[in-house]
Amino acid sequence: MRRDMVLSRRIFLKGVLILAGLALAGAVGAVLFAYSGLYNVAASRGHPLWLNWFLETGMRRSVQFHSGDAPPPDLSDPALIALGAAHFQGGCAPCHGAPGQPINPVYEHMLPSPPSLSGHVPRWEDRELFWIVEHGLQYAGMPAWSGENRQDEVWAVAAFLRRLPEMDAKTYQALARGNAEIERASAAQFVNTGRSALHLTACARCHEHDAAPPSGLVPRLAGQPQAYLKRALNEYREDKRQSGIMEPVAVSLDESQIAKLADYYASLPAPPANNAPPGKVSAGKRIALEGDPKRGLPPCESCHGADALADYPRLAGQSVDYIASQLELWRSGGRAQTPQGDLMAEIAERMSDEQIDAVANYYAGGGGR
Repeated sequence: MRRDMVLSRRIFLKGVLILAGLALAGAVGAVLFAYSGLYNVAASRGHPLWLNWFLETGMRRSVQFHSGDAPPPDLSDPALIALGAAHFQGGCAPCHGAPGQPINPVYEHMLPSPPSLSGHVPRWEDRELFWIVEHGLQYAGMPAWSGENRQDEVWAVAAFLRRLPEMDAKTYQALARGNAEIERASAAQFVNTGRSALHLTACARCHEHDAAPPSGLVPRLAGQPQAYLKRALNEYREDKRQSGIMEPVAVSLDESQIAKLADYYASLPAPPANNAPPGKVSAGKRIALEGDPKRGLPPCESCHGADALADYPRLAGQSVDYIASQLELWRSGGRAQTPQGDLMAEIAERMSDEQIDAVANYYAGGGGR
């Protein structure tokens, strides 16, 4: 019996050594093969079928494993869809195409080629779409979201993507254009300046001065202090303020363009008041003018009133959804990267849901002028 056990152990150890040797030989062979340069890495050659299967299977299983089970917001919300569409045109459509807009041939010849999303979106669950947009994909050229802790923006893109498969070209263009106008260029203009299109830096898509934003989650910039507008754009450009939607816009602007934009919006009349329930307006007014000493809340008007600090935003006339969403974002740590943002995060953490709603309604109703 003992002799049989010794023999079995020797056979087992011999098998382990053989397997280890084969693994080492395989690893050395793979290194030598890579070093030799024999494998053709040209994108024009494509991947072998086995490698395609390996990468596709690994990608799909990884997304399913890591995407978690957090419940999404209401992805049928028109405000989310409109906000996602505005970003998709500038940030996603060049690679993936859009209804009535084919994939750019330059990106189409990437390896792997970016897919047309209308046919691919139904293959993924909501949480998986969110995870892909937020984190990107290795080996596919798909970037991660550039604004850290801005899950609110990522969900907006996911909401738009969920709607994309059923969208025609006319509907898409209306959503992506927002309030911007596409100029019908003459032949001479086309020859000299190129095709008139929706550019990423077309501010009017979301911030047209005499029209309501296409999404209630977007701020109205008309009448904001010039110093605040310059500070905000510079913070986006320098990656001090996080937003996967605004950072790509701001980084394309130079100092003179930022100054001109700030002057332009600051010169416009402030937005009109929105309708708001009187009871909520009254409750919000008390917090705005007096604060809440029990919770350690200072009066909002000390920074955001008509005669307050020059580089702080004016809140009167902004939408309820925008003000509330920003306070909730501060409360969750999504906008605490600057000194002003850190201060607001401390304040928002002390506010109840009811107080956020009341303050949002007070300023939306025109308070603080």
